[in-house]
Amino acid sequence: MILHAQKGSDIAALLKDAGFPFLCGGTGSCGKCRIRVLSGEVSITDADRTFFSEEELKDGMRLACMTGPAESDLEIEYELPDEDIYIPADTSGESGHKPVGADAEGKSVLSETGSAAFDIAIDIGTTTIAAAAVDRHTGQIIAVKTGINHQRSFGADVISRIVASNLGSGPKMRDAVITDINALIEAIMTGHSLTAAGLGRIVIAGNTTMQHIFAGYSCEGLGTAPFTPVSTALTDTPSGLLLPGISAFVGADIVAGIYSCGFGDELSLLIDLGTNGELALGTKDKILVASTAAGPAFEGGNISCGTAGIPGAICDVTLCDEDGKEPIVLKLIGDAEKPVGICGTGVIALVAELIKQGLVDETGLLDERLRGRIRLSADGKVTFTQKDIRELQLAAAAVRGGIETLLEEYGAAAGDIKHVFIAGGFGTELDPDKAVTIGLLPAELADKCVSVGNSSLSGAIKYASDPVGAEALMNIVKVSREIILADSEAFKAHFMEHMNFAHL
Repeated sequence: MILHAQKGSDIAALLKDAGFPFLCGGTGSCGKCRIRVLSGEVSITDADRTFFSEEELKDGMRLACMTGPAESDLEIEYELPDEDIYIPADTSGESGHKPVGADAEGKSVLSETGSAAFDIAIDIGTTTIAAAAVDRHTGQIIAVKTGINHQRSFGADVISRIVASNLGSGPKMRDAVITDINALIEAIMTGHSLTAAGLGRIVIAGNTTMQHIFAGYSCEGLGTAPFTPVSTALTDTPSGLLLPGISAFVGADIVAGIYSCGFGDELSLLIDLGTNGELALGTKDKILVASTAAGPAFEGGNISCGTAGIPGAICDVTLCDEDGKEPIVLKLIGDAEKPVGICGTGVIALVAELIKQGLVDETGLLDERLRGRIRLSADGKVTFTQKDIRELQLAAAAVRGGIETLLEEYGAAAGDIKHVFIAGGFGTELDPDKAVTIGLLPAELADKCVSVGNSSLSGAIKYASDPVGAEALMNIVKVSREIILADSEAFKAHFMEHMNFAHL
């Protein structure tokens, strides 16, 4: 795509308006907002020199987020990332799975003339938004559709969104998410012969930041201690019913996930590793929750060639040391012929393989023969670096440290956990054994893991037809207690303990 900009115009703002994502929030730290200046002049910054060679700089390559006002009339070439996010077949009517209540062709039979009484359930994720139409009387799923959360133009994680909101971009982000939600609802209704006359409630689950932005609340209290939300209550707004959350960083998505999974008498663990990481450990009578500062590495963020779960993303890796085999065997999402990047499960799989092959030592250092970089595509454009291993170590240690801290606080051991629910599309492709190999999970949990898909959306769907849903959600909030990992000396100790691959 080509952007024409006049002298003095704000290049970054123009690209944001065009939907170009600034995944690090405009700090110049991820190097992914790459543009090429075809004509005109744009100064070279230190961040540009970090990510581009001299030859690339001469060819006009720049980081969009580091560009200042245009110094002259400009012609800029840019490419919007692939928005075709992979949706596992067992969690979406849009990916080959026939919705409950559909005929053999997948068309809804719950509505003959568009008069079906239905609710809409929404999960507002930091990266993606999922919507489902649900029969109000039976709870049957009519259809599910997922799309990009275009707030990502303001940053990949909630911290970036909070900062952007507090700097005045809250209304723009609210408009973006409402536009995204409306598009999903319209697509579902059009595709399944539903009309507005049959629409009842819109039920919304999301992390606290996403719900604040959606509701138009100030994010000031979310950005600084003591991190006080405007509200985490079950709230009926003109645009939809917001499900309740627990705190600034453990939101309605986790409450909905616990509700969907059905914590009972046996000790259970919910792990939701999206753009952020949240944990819940407990039973129906006592739950400890925590938010981990894992960063977006599990969704490809902060990884040099990282990407979300899009077609062509590497989601699994096998390194072969036997004669006659390819040295690297890649599994790609979809029908792609060549990799476009590597997603979170691919990162975990690759590092697990490097560990098993002895190509990474206990500190995470790559074998010197690899010269700090592994080539994953024939053209050399998709690579994996020493820095990427460090990013994974930080993220994995944060999650593992969080699990150990919750267990310690609960007075339990990993072996006491009977059920491990792995939420999100990430969990669908995650190999628990490889997660154990890199130290993300305790070994005792490997055979107890169950993928539950989008548990936040599942909770919103369940609520739509549950007459005691409000009571159930509020009881989860009542019996839950948040552990602030940033203030925990135990967490700091566990984090440091699991930074290295010490079990090698």
